[in-house]
Amino acid sequence: MPSDREIRKSERYSNPYPGERRRGPRFPFLADFEGIEPEGNIRIEGRVSDIGLGGCYVETINPFPEGTLLHVRIRRDKECLAASAKVVSSQIHMGMGLVFLSAETEHVTLFRKWLQELSGADSTRPDPPIPAAPNNNAAKVKADAGEALSELFVLLAHKGVLTEEERDVLLQKLHPSQTVSRISDRARHRTRT
Repeated sequence: MPSDREIRKSERYSNPYPGERRRGPRFPFLADFEGIEPEGNIRIEGRVSDIGLGGCYVETINPFPEGTLLHVRIRRDKECLAASAKVVSSQIHMGMGLVFLSAETEHVTLFRKWLQELSGADSTRPDPPIPAAPNNNAAKVKADAGEALSELFVLLAHKGVLTEEERDVLLQKLHPSQTVSRISDRARHRTRT
């Protein structure tokens, strides 16, 4: 039988729409889409049907497969957003879900403007930060992100949000070649300093 803590946690994090991966609100949005897979220089076109802080959905007959990294352009009226994105869901003859990875500052500004228009948000309120295009090498960014996630898992377990078993499973998935106790000790040490 689950403990009171496990019941509260499952109620707090349950998703009323199974299979839904979106983390924030999406808004109906019609715009032209162009995606280019840089390694093979493969280009597709489509139509953006909704957009949100994390990404968008593109209607296209021949979507890229899940995991594909893309350079995207989204054109609405006379404005064009350029960004890096990753395909997170794909259905042939239907479309694909994208998560935005990075964009140059002027494109982030345009994106924020679109979201404010769509949400009716107060434009005088400061916006949440959106990551700008990385200017250092990808391996260092990946390592820093892995360390940050490790620290977060340890902290969440310490605060009782995660059980130690859940923390250990997540740490092992993040760092499969290392022992959980070693990862945990390093992350615990970094959170204290």
